[in-house]
Amino acid sequence: NNNNNNNNNNNLRIIHFLRHAEGYHNVNKDYKSPLHIDAMLTPKGIEQCKSLSKEIGGESKSNNNNNNKRWLNDIDCIISSPMRRAIQTAKYTFEDHVWMVNHENNENDKDDSCSSEGKGKDADADAITTRKRRNKKVPFIACEEWRETVNYLCDQRISSTQLRQDYPFVNFDYIQSIHDPIWEYYENKHGAHDAFQNIRESNDDDGLRKRARKAWEFINDISMVPVVDVDDADADTDEGDEGEDLDGTSNRSTSRSTSTCSGFKNIVVVSHSAFFMHMFTRPELGVVSYEDEEVKDLMTSTYFENCEVRSMAFEIVPS
Repeated sequence: NNNNNNNNNNNLRIIHFLRHAEGYHNVNKDYKSPLHIDAMLTPKGIEQCKSLSKEIGGESKSNNNNNNKRWLNDIDCIISSPMRRAIQTAKYTFEDHVWMVNHENNENDKDDSCSSEGKGKDADADAITTRKRRNKKVPFIACEEWRETVNYLCDQRISSTQLRQDYPFVNFDYIQSIHDPIWEYYENKHGAHDAFQNIRESNDDDGLRKRARKAWEFINDISMVPVVDVDDADADTDEGDEGEDLDGTSNRSTSRSTSTCSGFKNIVVVSHSAFFMHMFTRPELGVVSYEDEEVKDLMTSTYFENCEVRSMAFEIVPS
């Protein structure tokens, strides 16, 4: 909703809902193959992310006069499904615009995403330029509740231990189970995948309703903290030191807000088409309601395409 007159509402968030880019399971809709457990992005999917990144930076010629995607240059937080295709989508989309960190003030966070080691002088210069272009340190948080509906093998996530190793810039502290608890729940309920290859969670309205509510509660709870910006000194003093630690201590960053209730207001949520469909197009679940018909049409008329983003204002109303 672009006509927002409720800026003083602490429950109001600008949320950019981004579906993951093309994964290997999307190519032939091969959702049941063991090869596609926690499917990753295809080369085309990575290019989709880079194209979106150019739109965010105002570099895309196809952007015309629509600058809505440039709002994504000033995000406060990334909340992502813990599935690899979602994490990769966020990384490739935003790595040129913000520093993605697993904790706001973690001295051990490194800017690995723009490392130029072994790539030559041109790559060194590009990496330095990228670091300087980023003006903000943005927490990147994985949330179990925002993942895809759990039906097929492509929806089963790998262990959080492996995820932590593969994506050190992501905060997995809110992922409480090492192994996939939702997959295990429906496997216990319906049997192993070889024995039961029909949809699972998508037939469980009560379970979906509870998880969707928890997903919104997570956004509300995680928003109630102050936002920390990167100080100018952080952006300008890392002249090509590869793998240099980012100093996130309080004496080199400034609080963007003095109120702990007005922290994350501009949030990216990276998730999945089917979960978005259940969340936004099924009023019988009683999770989302619309006061603006234009927004309702935007969120309900079509499914999300790969790497499609839709941005609007939502008020989170405590249940």
